[in-house]
Amino acid sequence: MAASERALRIAAEPAVAAGAEVRFVTGRQLMLPIYDTETRERHPDATALTDALRDADAVLIASPGYHGSISGMVKNALDYVEDLRYADRPYLDGRAVGLIAVAHGPPSSGSPGPPFAIRQKRNVSRRLAMVSLSAKFVGSGSSPCANMPLPDRSSPWQKTQLR
Repeated sequence: MAASERALRIAAEPAVAAGAEVRFVTGRQLMLPIYDTETRERHPDATALTDALRDADAVLIASPGYHGSISGMVKNALDYVEDLRYADRPYLDGRAVGLIAVAHGPPSSGSPGPPFAIRQKRNVSRRLAMVSLSAKFVGSGSSPCANMPLPDRSSPWQKTQLR
């Protein structure tokens, strides 16, 4: 299981414990065809995703922080929210959303790593009419979702991580 999925499941534990119905759309379920605005035909996994989002009261979005950004797979999945533009609750209007970025090691190419990935998710979520909750940055050694060696905590990127 990917670290971002582990982080997602850990973040969802309180909701599950409180008796909420929680649906996970992860891994290969997110390997969707590139979002295409010129057709209404959708892959069954894309329909399952938009149905789950349409029914949701809250959403947790977890992504690996690849090269200081969200993964293309997660961004493409978020593009499918456009299919909800004419729903009773358009896009993800009024839903609370939690944003999680998981990355290992210092950011590449001078980018700010997980904090930048969270900012990108916030920008996307605002355009989808979501109310984003406080972001938590999950880094190596900060939670059970990471099975990696603990990095040097004096490095600038690590100071933004949960401890």
